[in-house]
Amino acid sequence: MHLTLPPDLQQFVDSSVAAGTYPDQSAVVTAAVQLLKREEEFRRAVQVGVDQLDRGEGIEYREDELGRFMADLVREAEERRNSLRATS
Repeated sequence: MHLTLPPDLQQFVDSSVAAGTYPDQSAVVTAAVQLLKREEEFRRAVQVGVDQLDRGEGIEYREDELGRFMADLVREAEERRNSLRATS
């Protein structure tokens, strides 16, 4: 695959490689595409939630329950991140 980037993006790619952030241009593009993929997945997940709320399928939480819910979300996210790091 051959890519042509606008000059400002090419400069960013080149400086990222020169700084040692990425080993080569391909790694920069791969990271960018992976980020776009995660963003798309996130947007789809948010839309699922919005659709559920629109259908009245939301869950109401009392203030004291919300703190526990958020702590559980953070814990699950950290576990998922650690799991992903272990498999990389």
